[in-house]
Amino acid sequence: MIELEIIHCPNNDFLGTYRIFKDLFHIGSNLSAELRVKDNAIMANHLIIDIEEDRLRATLNLDDGFFLVDGKRTTSLKYLNIGSSFEVGNTRFLVKQFSAQKIVTKRETLNKNTDELIKEKSPLLSYIKKLQTEL
Repeated sequence: MIELEIIHCPNNDFLGTYRIFKDLFHIGSNLSAELRVKDNAIMANHLIIDIEEDRLRATLNLDDGFFLVDGKRTTSLKYLNIGSSFEVGNTRFLVKQFSAQKIVTKRETLNKNTDELIKEKSPLLSYIKKLQTEL
């Protein structure tokens, strides 16, 4: 989960806190961007934000462009910290928090629940074991 706050934007309707429950997303003006901002200076999919090894990374998704991190211009990628600000176009963001999302498979969930049923000696156990073999 990545939590960002838009603290300045040409369109005040976009001000506020955004929580994205993905480890990778795009900031841009295009409808396909997960965080779409109405700012004429932001390109379609301007910036990629992702979590890499418990670090938050911002990567420019353009051949010709830049963004600012804590007031410093960058043209490639930059690692962000909680409290970092970055600017894309005329919109300024503040990093509030982030944490990698562990992807839990159906199999892992089923195994965990089965372990709990075994401990409780539930009558549903035989049905669950049958489901496990079918997966």
